[in-house]
Amino acid sequence: MAQAYSLIVLFAQLCLSKSVERGFVYCPAYPCSCESRDGALIINCMSLYLSALPKFLSFDGRIKELSLRFNNIRTIPPNGFQGLHIERLDLLDNAVTTINDDAFIGLENSLKALSLQLYAYDGLPTKALSKLTHLKSLQVIGCKQLELDIALFKNLVNLETLHLIGCRTTAIKSGAFTSVPKLKSLVLSSNALRFEDLQELNVLHHLTELDLSNNNIQMLDNQAFSKLSKLRYLNLANNKMMQAAGGAFYNLDFTLEELNLQDNFLKEDALKSLRYMKSIRILDLSSNNISRIQEEDFMALRYLTSLNLADNDIQFLEKRSLIGVASSLVSLDLSGNPLETIEGGVFAEFSRLESLNINKTLVGGALRHDTFNGAKKTLKHLHASYSGVTSTQVASLSTLHHLTELDLSLNKIGRVDFQVISAWRHLKFANFSHNNISEFLTGPLSNVNSSLKALDLSNNHIEVIPDCVFFLLKELTDVKLDNNPLACNCSSSWLFRWRQITQSSSRAWSSNWQCAPINSLPRRMFSDLEFSDLNCLNSSSEEARCLLEYLPWAMENATTKTIAHVAITPPSSTDKIIYFNITQPNPSSLHVKWATRVNGLIGGFKVMLTRCDDSSVVEAVTVSPDTTHYTFYPFDRNIQQELCVVLLAEDLSHLETKCEGVSSPVINIRDGKSKAQHMYTVVHNSFVPLLLIYISGSLALAFIIACLVLCVRKNLNKSEPTKDPFFSGYPAWVDQRSSTSSLPISHDPHLFLFEELGSPEHRDFHTHSTLISSRGTASGRRLPPSSMRDYSNNQLSRRNSRSLSVPSVLHLCPYECTNLNSFVSKPSSNELLAGRAEINDEFYFHF
Repeated sequence: MAQAYSLIVLFAQLCLSKSVERGFVYCPAYPCSCESRDGALIINCMSLYLSALPKFLSFDGRIKELSLRFNNIRTIPPNGFQGLHIERLDLLDNAVTTINDDAFIGLENSLKALSLQLYAYDGLPTKALSKLTHLKSLQVIGCKQLELDIALFKNLVNLETLHLIGCRTTAIKSGAFTSVPKLKSLVLSSNALRFEDLQELNVLHHLTELDLSNNNIQMLDNQAFSKLSKLRYLNLANNKMMQAAGGAFYNLDFTLEELNLQDNFLKEDALKSLRYMKSIRILDLSSNNISRIQEEDFMALRYLTSLNLADNDIQFLEKRSLIGVASSLVSLDLSGNPLETIEGGVFAEFSRLESLNINKTLVGGALRHDTFNGAKKTLKHLHASYSGVTSTQVASLSTLHHLTELDLSLNKIGRVDFQVISAWRHLKFANFSHNNISEFLTGPLSNVNSSLKALDLSNNHIEVIPDCVFFLLKELTDVKLDNNPLACNCSSSWLFRWRQITQSSSRAWSSNWQCAPINSLPRRMFSDLEFSDLNCLNSSSEEARCLLEYLPWAMENATTKTIAHVAITPPSSTDKIIYFNITQPNPSSLHVKWATRVNGLIGGFKVMLTRCDDSSVVEAVTVSPDTTHYTFYPFDRNIQQELCVVLLAEDLSHLETKCEGVSSPVINIRDGKSKAQHMYTVVHNSFVPLLLIYISGSLALAFIIACLVLCVRKNLNKSEPTKDPFFSGYPAWVDQRSSTSSLPISHDPHLFLFEELGSPEHRDFHTHSTLISSRGTASGRRLPPSSMRDYSNNQLSRRNSRSLSVPSVLHLCPYECTNLNSFVSKPSSNELLAGRAEINDEFYFHF
């Protein structure tokens, strides 16, 4: 019985392992989710509000990761993971208070990475961890381990990564890390370690990453890390470090690539310790007390790409302060300094600088045209927020032609020059928010090639924006005008149309535009306005000029679909509207342009968009006589609609109307009713299209059937033999009684065959012919003359007379016959020629 049970279990395990290989994911934990990746199982039990470990089923397969994060698990019981082969176990973001000594039984040979977050737990679970001899990574957060000693990591000889974060550790005892000689990454952040404890780290000869941030290291002495010859990353941020000896980083000059000294109390003297860091690439000195940068401080940092000097006390940047990193630096952060002056030529030799941050400085008022000489061709990101920049300094930045991002928010800018903005041809994002902007300068608006997509003008004092400035920036689609007292009248009519054309229905960037209050009435949102609310019954000349001069130009470089372009050629002498053009700038708008020939005063134009199904008016507006454009927004292309332009007399009566269907691909202009409307009236009736489809389908089916019948009959007539044995082409070897073929006739040289009795070559022989029965010769052998009589009596005699049609006959004669007249047959040739003959049993050959 026991053996049978063992076989059943073995078979089940085999099936499960095969199912995993073939794509079926077996999940040994409920309510967790599982997935197969790289031939191993990943179990996800995150955010399931678990207060205890789930009930695991035994699983012999490989479990790459088990994540129990974001739960409320307090206790790890004994044998909690029994029967599982887990490689990575994540218990972070829990509040574990108890770990049994046998909690990880069963994982001794499989577990390689363990992450724990403890709460109110004294010490480390040393006994439970000591059994995990194959563990390579251990991360513990929140333990209370005041001292680190050698017993803590006993048996963890394969450990390569150790994180002890927030464990309130104050000291490292001698030899504490001797049991983990393979350690490569050590994080001891958020503890209370001092400088004296650093000496115990020198036994870790394979260490490449060291994080000692948020500790109590007040100074760095010479050769503090001299034995860590493979160290590449060092984080000493947020300590109380006040000084660093000149040889503090001795023996790291050719290995260390990233150094973080952020948020300390270092002064410029500490920079001497960096003068030999030849391989460093990223250096963070932000939030210190550095007040001056000297030429020799960074002279040896020839590979430095990122330098952060933010939030220091630097007031003056000398010409050669950064000359040592001019050829390599890509990113420079000087924000948060009381920087007043950047000496000319500081960036003269910068050949790779792409990002410069001078936020929260005082340098804005000192910017000049030559300030960024040298970096003009490379600088792409400039952040100068809250730096005292005025309208004059904005113009000095116009030489930075390769800018893609510009932040000038929270400054003292009172006006914006759109000629300067258009000079930044690669600029995509510009932020002028929280300034004092109330004025705009515009120059010639032609020959502009701007890439600006987003413009932030929020929180200013803007009432009126000069007409057409946004049409100038053809890529502009996102404009923020929040918290501005916009004048919602005719002066903003062009802005109303521009917003309709460019705004997508899925965007809400203009939803917070507000109109200036009028007569103590509450503010209205610009997005809630209708065109009639602007009190412009006749479209203003500014709007017409924008649409005339800039909209077609902008659409040349956009995806514009011409719905109709119709010119009546030649126009009738009575036609007053001689040109009609409809285009679609984007899927949600429709633009119409027209031209007239009128000798006299008119009252204007009425532009209407109506539905074809019920003739309801979608939108109708009356525009001034000098207007030749109009844009409908929104426009639904899926609905059959008709656009009409009506020429109005002075008394607003209709002089002439031109209409066009705007949803049909084939459009013809005609007075009164358009072709699209006419076709829609017909097709809209459901009976007519069904009847047409039925008739056309029936005719097509009948035609196909007739063609098939004719083809079949023609082929049958050509291939089917006649039943008359004397009919031309009838096979003489076919047995009529059995409808089966006899043996084939041999090619006998004694016999020759003549066909078609009526042919010229046969007419001399038909009187001497002998009629051959349909039975023919079946033996397939040559018959001698002596046996021809018996053969004719036995094989060719007919016992039942029958009527024969004789359009053609077969003729047979032995080659021994020299005189065809001696070859006598019955019936006579006259009877044969008469077309009918009787054959009886006495019919035979004479030799």
